[in-house]
Amino acid sequence: MNILGCLIDDEIELSIVAMRDCVSLFNLIDGSRERLGRWLGFVSTTNEPSDVEAFVSSVRQAYALEDSYTFTIRYRGAIAGVISIKVDKVENCGEIGYWLGIDFEGKAIVTRSVNALCEFAFVELGLHRLVINVASSNERSANVAHRSGFVLEGIARGASKVGDTYYDAKVFSRLSTDA
Repeated sequence: MNILGCLIDDEIELSIVAMRDCVSLFNLIDGSRERLGRWLGFVSTTNEPSDVEAFVSSVRQAYALEDSYTFTIRYRGAIAGVISIKVDKVENCGEIGYWLGIDFEGKAIVTRSVNALCEFAFVELGLHRLVINVASSNERSANVAHRSGFVLEGIARGASKVGDTYYDAKVFSRLSTDA
């Protein structure tokens, strides 16, 4: 998998997030605010395109340090969401996070993107373990983890915060040695 851009199949492409994506990402967040805001704390603080610019700037720095890789998910050419992996070099593991605009749900876009990111993480980065944390009540996201071969390890109590509310999180993992 080329980390500068990857065609997953004839519909989906992952590409390193760039400044040119900021307005499209903001519009996607804004159009999915109610749905995304239930699970993701950053939605309430993303009020204008400059907020996305600050995010893109920070993830580009993390990319340069090889601490994190953040990709836009493009579906049939349109930006549909974001997927990332934060790398812990000491533990040789990574945490995957993702979100998708509401108009793109139900097409297995995230599942296919997670599978591609796992291949990148295990083959290119040589990581041993990947984790996905999902708010306990977010069944759609939990289903992505299951379909992508992740195993439910347990519940992390109060591990997710959105606004002033703490939620339990399901912790899923996948190892490089898993079939």
